[in-house]
Amino acid sequence: MSRRNREGEVTVDIGFVACPSPGSQVHPMISKGAPATIRCLLDVCSRDQNAQPECVLTRDTGEYHIELATDVSRVNDCYDLFARHLLPTEIERKGRFKENALLDMSGKPYVPYRVFYVRGRGGEIVAAYATNTVRMRGNRGAVFLGAYAATSRQYQGVGFMRELYASALMQSVRDACSLGTTLQLALGECTEAGRRTWARLGRKEPYIRRPDGTHVAVYVVQPPLSFNLATGLPSTGATTVNERMMVDGFGSKVTKDLLIGGFGGLCDWTGRRESDEFAGDNPSASYAVYRSCFSGLERDFATRLNGGTLVLLSIDERAALEFMGVTFRDPL
Repeated sequence: MSRRNREGEVTVDIGFVACPSPGSQVHPMISKGAPATIRCLLDVCSRDQNAQPECVLTRDTGEYHIELATDVSRVNDCYDLFARHLLPTEIERKGRFKENALLDMSGKPYVPYRVFYVRGRGGEIVAAYATNTVRMRGNRGAVFLGAYAATSRQYQGVGFMRELYASALMQSVRDACSLGTTLQLALGECTEAGRRTWARLGRKEPYIRRPDGTHVAVYVVQPPLSFNLATGLPSTGATTVNERMMVDGFGSKVTKDLLIGGFGGLCDWTGRRESDEFAGDNPSASYAVYRSCFSGLERDFATRLNGGTLVLLSIDERAALEFMGVTFRDPL
């Protein structure tokens, strides 16, 4: 059953049904043990309930194709689009990005980057979104991680990012099933410029409500994206980045434990180098230094959730509380 919300989006109620087998024509949003409600965020003009992650979009200016990047050329093109819109500290090196998108990761608790893009009428890439799905620790399910998103300036505001999000979410449900679990959480960093976009897609911002009523934003620290394998330390110029955090529990309650599991999944993905990749005089020591970086980030994140009650607020809900005199702190 579907219904349209005030944003003109379609939300699809999905029960606990069988996971689709490869090649199945069952709607790709359906997964065994999926949350009772998952927002498909389908564009009512061009996507219906039989939509697949890869599809054709119809706009006034013609047809556009959403496709999954599966070859080096398209992965490179998507990376170039991201690099034009992001700071160097916000995106990994191209070689590492290609590995993350194209390497076989069978048997791991995560899947490669799923890089969906919108192909224009002339074959050019006008928008792209890179995500992946990671099994959380503690049998908490899987977390959908948004990595990079960008739309060419002349195509901003026409809904392509919403379409890419829908495709990526469909794929994530399938990927969670392949990891032997179900999708429970979406988590991602967010720039100030992107807040409204992700809010329209159902994301909310987590806050800790202190006993005095003050709401403190829970921010996420993006781990360094490059390391010196001889020392285990971040490469020169590679630093942690504090960013706003936005999440979606797909209709289920988001708890502190779930957020800790989701951030742990992010660290598992970002810090997944194996010990035999390290060099130097003492590779074991270099690997220990490397791992300590991520364990420290996880410990600090859990600490930021202490001291109050976790609440999730939309941008408009926060504005309404601020109008009523509630104090907010953004320690970014």
